[in-house]
Amino acid sequence: AEAVGLAQRAVAIQNDVSFLDTLAAAYAEAGQFGKAIETQQDVISILAKEGVEKKIIDEAIDHLESYQSGKPWRDK
Repeated sequence: AEAVGLAQRAVAIQNDVSFLDTLAAAYAEAGQFGKAIETQQDVISILAKEGVEKKIIDEAIDHLESYQSGKPWRDK
């Protein structure tokens, strides 16, 4: 819960895609998968608009798929 609050504050200060990704991860760790999915979808949308390399978008999609399956993201 503390991680969610801190990540929300970071996003409020600066709406940065990396902060949003962290917020999505915090939501998932707290079991708030609906919010994690919604936030991660925003991350993917922003990355696509920014035209970042496919590898970065693919990693964001991996995070999303983990949240959609009801699991927090874990590095492989």
